[in-house]
Amino acid sequence: MVKINNNNPTGRFTHKYTRTAPKESSSFEQALDQAKTNTQPTLEAEKLPESLIGVKGLRRPERLVMSDLLQEKNAAPFTPTSARMSKRFETYKPLIERTAAKYNLDPHLVAGLIKQESGFNPHAKSHAGAMGMMQLMPQTARSLGVRDPYNPEQNIDGGARYLRQMLDRFDGNVELALAAYNAGPGNVEKYGNRIPPFQETRHYVKAVTRNAHSMRLAGTFVSPGRGLA
Repeated sequence: MVKINNNNPTGRFTHKYTRTAPKESSSFEQALDQAKTNTQPTLEAEKLPESLIGVKGLRRPERLVMSDLLQEKNAAPFTPTSARMSKRFETYKPLIERTAAKYNLDPHLVAGLIKQESGFNPHAKSHAGAMGMMQLMPQTARSLGVRDPYNPEQNIDGGARYLRQMLDRFDGNVELALAAYNAGPGNVEKYGNRIPPFQETRHYVKAVTRNAHSMRLAGTFVSPGRGLA
């Protein structure tokens, strides 16, 4: 994660890139053409951003274009992509559903956000300092009364409550609420109550929405939640 340098302390990106690939546009064009014509997707959706970092010639915006394209090709009902993730998901599934009901949230949306943020890992910590399953920044955690961000129950409760606050703030608009969760509500309002023009934020909104949709297709939760698409 990279913290956004603005006056809103909760704004942060959620994707981290540890190295910059050589700037060779021809490699990107070749990879993009290959992705467009490939009818058998070979990359798992959740691993796309990291997998594409190693593709020679792909700059970060280009990797995001590739990621979106290949994730669209991979659209399918949600299935955990590793035994470890499957175990984590099943462990915390009842807690996610219970907390979502508490805040009148769609559990698929909450789970889709957690998948994107931490892969259901309660010990996750970003370089920017975001913590736990829903990757709460320290100041956000304190404002929500979360004493131990690595405690799954406290973290999910705080993150779900913050997501509820963002939905209420932006009149139930899920995309704007997700953008605010990622980049901070100040940035959403700064750009006229629209998704800020940040590549990582735009990618984040699409990825979480896609995660939630695939979980709905799979019927992951019995209760779909009220008041959310």
